[in-house]
Amino acid sequence: RRQLISSNGDISFYEDTGTTPKLFWDASAEKLGIGTSSPDTVLHLAKGSAATLRLESTTTALSTGGVLGAIEFESNDTGSQSGINAKINSVFTNTVGATSLQFFTSDSFAVVDSTPKMVINNVGNVGIGTSSVIGNLNLHGGTGDTASQDVVQTFTRISSTGNRLAAKIRLDHSTTAHADLKFQVKTTASSAESDSYYTDALTIQGSTGNVGIGTSLPDHILCLEGAEPTLRIFD
Repeated sequence: RRQLISSNGDISFYEDTGTTPKLFWDASAEKLGIGTSSPDTVLHLAKGSAATLRLESTTTALSTGGVLGAIEFESNDTGSQSGINAKINSVFTNTVGATSLQFFTSDSFAVVDSTPKMVINNVGNVGIGTSSVIGNLNLHGGTGDTASQDVVQTFTRISSTGNRLAAKIRLDHSTTAHADLKFQVKTTASSAESDSYYTDALTIQGSTGNVGIGTSLPDHILCLEGAEPTLRIFD
């Protein structure tokens, strides 16, 4: 026995001994199991060890930028959101088999952006907002001279009273030639989020390298500003 079609529409394909179904179609749930007769999802793969799903490209001519394989996520909303909402591409970065992974999402209307939101390149470096990755982790804010292009890394936790405690490291848009690096802390107690809740605790000025504590405009190598700007050094 190699195949069994049940009266309820279930279909089983057996291995060579005819005793164990290795491919099973659950008609009522409309789920397919490979290696299992109890599929939990639309496609369920099961194996004793190293269960592997493989996407194979049969091309024999690798090209830089060519897509080796892709996974797409599609919605069928009755409105304007129907379409491909996200995808993951594996892309050749040269002609000798080096690859990168590209992650795409859509901002609205199910149109996947042409530029990936995140990239893992062929040496394992990660770029968020950029495909031209510099260093192990590259956060890129985009092209422009406004706060919308600031690069922000945020650290958060929620207190027992529900306040969102937070701090940020921000690459700020100071000029078109340089960027300031700011260390900001949230000084307004709130469960909400707003840039106005943060204070610049320390600023490293991009044009000079000056450091400001309590000021974002340091005019000396080290500038302290406050009601009582005192530098204390203890033994």
